[in-house]
Amino acid sequence: MAPLLARRLVRLVVTLFVVSLFSFFLLDLLPGDTCRSVLPPDAQSDQKVYDQCVADLHLDDPLPLRYGSWVGSAVKGDLGFSYVKKVDVIELIRDKIPVTFELAIVSIGMALVASLPLGVFAAYREGRLTDRFVSGLTLTFLSIPAFVVGLYLIVIFAVKFGKLPATGWTRPTDSLLDNIRTVILPASSLALAEIAVYIRLIRADMIGTLQEDYIFTAKAKGISNMRVLFRHALRPSSLSLITVVGLNIGTLLGGTVVIEQLFAIPGLGRTLFEAVTQRDYLVVQGIAVLLSAIYVMINFFVDLIYMVVDPRIRQARMMGA
Repeated sequence: MAPLLARRLVRLVVTLFVVSLFSFFLLDLLPGDTCRSVLPPDAQSDQKVYDQCVADLHLDDPLPLRYGSWVGSAVKGDLGFSYVKKVDVIELIRDKIPVTFELAIVSIGMALVASLPLGVFAAYREGRLTDRFVSGLTLTFLSIPAFVVGLYLIVIFAVKFGKLPATGWTRPTDSLLDNIRTVILPASSLALAEIAVYIRLIRADMIGTLQEDYIFTAKAKGISNMRVLFRHALRPSSLSLITVVGLNIGTLLGGTVVIEQLFAIPGLGRTLFEAVTQRDYLVVQGIAVLLSAIYVMINFFVDLIYMVVDPRIRQARMMGA
């Protein structure tokens, strides 16, 4: 087991190195003067301020040396200073990532709660009216973009009924109830498409699992259908779902830009959008590397979960290691 984990950790480090290298060099290829872009207009004419910006960002150094300096600082937790926000990049990210993380986790939780029973019963009733209805529902969900769903939810629940806030965000530490009210609409907007994907995955895997001999044996022993479905069939049918859920966490952390803009949520996605439009390169770079690190770490833990859920995978990978 130890050699297998060591190999996975080595791949993780190599992947992070490649991602950081590409993000650094691609940002350097962007046209324009970095300091002229990030400094406010009144400071651009001040040569001392401009020279200090050049020195802080090491813009006079060769590109490989700048990259090495940035990596050395990043390893120590220093991702640079945002001249636009007037704050350290790591502090900015630390303040924003809990908001986006909560939004991503809540939306995935809502999607799982809705999709698990629907996917299981659609597989159990394969080809029947229930299955056809659920399949049609998933096609509808997949056809509607998240921001369109968000607009309809705002019109219905915020404008027409006035039950939920249309914009803004309340942190759980300020008010748990208000936090729940502010997270419902944006999380629901993100969850709808995920519900459709999860249902399709569960249904497809469950249909195959329900044809296995041990399922027929369990039924022959008189075990109830509910127990067969949710205890004996769901677990081996969840590997594809685990993969997609793990990847979705990483995707949603970086892909909530539109929803955070629509609902005026001060999260990582909105901060990334603002950093791109304001050409705040260090913030863009720091967020890109952080999201890549989270994505790679999630893949690593998904591999571990695979080996817990299905011992056959653990044995095969240990033999391969």
